Amino acid sequence: MQFYLQSAVVEKGVTAKEYAESRIEVIVGCIATDVIAFFIIVACAGAIWKFGPRISTRPKKRRRG
Repeated sequence: MQFYLQSAVVEKGVTAKEYAESRIEVIVGCIATDVIAFFIIVACAGAIWKFGPRISTRPKKRRRG
């Protein structure tokens, strides 16, 4: 991620004056993606909790036919 960020800053042509704005943009983007990831985890956990994990320790019987 660090290399991507550095290349994006260079590609945009960010100057020293614009660096502070770019840094704020990156921080806000990181927080936003973390919040989204948190809610994805909560939604998945809620679905698993509601329906229960389907773990089977017994092998299924085969039908002969």
